[in-house]
Amino acid sequence: MQELRQYAKEFTYEDKHYTIKVFSNDDRKYIVRAYLNDEPANGYEYGVDLNVRFACDVKYGIGTALSSLIESAVEDVENKTWDKLINKLNK
Repeated sequence: MQELRQYAKEFTYEDKHYTIKVFSNDDRKYIVRAYLNDEPANGYEYGVDLNVRFACDVKYGIGTALSSLIESAVEDVENKTWDKLINKLNK
């Protein structure tokens, strides 16, 4: 899998520095994940295939599909969505 560094987004939340990274694989799919200290920040990954990405870019503007996935990754970190799921499962 190849990292597409031009799409990376860095942000700080609760004094922790996160990076949202975008990858592309040979199956023509784009994968988005949140990282903390170069390790996955949670268990989520977000994906879109090339055809869907292209259709979104044409209909809604260049970068729409990827930027939406990147923002979802940021929101899940800030909302602690993964932590809430794990806590719920452990009850």
